[in-house]
Amino acid sequence: MEKSSLQEYGRRLGADVPYFLDGGLCLGEGRGDEITPLPDLPVYYCVLALPSFRILTSDVYSRLRLTSPAEASKMNRFLARREFGLLENKLEETVFSLYPRLKAIKSSFLHKEAVLSLVSGTGSAVFGLFDDREKAARALAEIGRTEEALLVETLSRERYWKRATAGV
Repeated sequence: MEKSSLQEYGRRLGADVPYFLDGGLCLGEGRGDEITPLPDLPVYYCVLALPSFRILTSDVYSRLRLTSPAEASKMNRFLARREFGLLENKLEETVFSLYPRLKAIKSSFLHKEAVLSLVSGTGSAVFGLFDDREKAARALAEIGRTEEALLVETLSRERYWKRATAGV
């Protein structure tokens, strides 16, 4: 079956599914289901904090106030310059007003020298992205005292496919 056919079937399952047919760094456009593979970044280490409470997406969106004017996507500038400070989650202000613990987790990651820390979607997961494994391990040790947490690393497209097809 052609890749384009697989992507179309994947779109029917969910907007994120076509990404998994490429892996690595990709630009997702449209609903996130129009995937353009991009050159991989170097390896980064990600600490993922998984608080024990759940957040209903509907609760966040029901309280969301979108008062700022629409602005051009910062994604293209990030892709050109690789400046993680350009990336943001516009839902965080609302999420933090409802769940201040998540703001504390994000602050902890940034204090431990994460190059980026954001709430994942509407939460409750928060991640810290580190360019150094030791920094990430220290952040994991600290946040692991109060939250379930994982340390993972980014995968290049090549490593993604090696792992995805291992044993198949």
